[in-house]
Amino acid sequence: MMISDYLPHSSAITLIDEILEFIPCESIKVRSVINEQNPFLEDGKFMTQKAIEMMAQSLGIYDSKMRELRGEKAIFGFLLGSRKFEIFRPYFKVGDEIVIISKCSIQDESGFGVYDSELFVNGELGARAVLNVMSPDEEFVKKALSE
Repeated sequence: MMISDYLPHSSAITLIDEILEFIPCESIKVRSVINEQNPFLEDGKFMTQKAIEMMAQSLGIYDSKMRELRGEKAIFGFLLGSRKFEIFRPYFKVGDEIVIISKCSIQDESGFGVYDSELFVNGELGARAVLNVMSPDEEFVKKALSE
């Protein structure tokens, strides 16, 4: 499957290139290379505060992989917020390799989850954060999108 199969939003803003590792109920490791077509580039720089979107996309892929194991299809999830967002590099540049490792801290039956994410730039820690997400069931998403 392609990354776009795991992220049910526009491929124009898909920031992840490949899945490196997926451990069900535990973690995901993804990779991306910053390229000139990246929609978040500003004067050739990808400002690190926008890396939250890359971390969120890693969790979207994680959720879709978990749903796939249950025979369900990928649906929209929601980034509720982040805590402890630490930035160790002000920006990334075209050609930089980004690896994100996101680990499940809490995931409850309602779809609420807390994940610890670390982002590495060319092998060095570039940012980390704790992300709160909601991955509701398909019926909830249908209702939310129709309102």
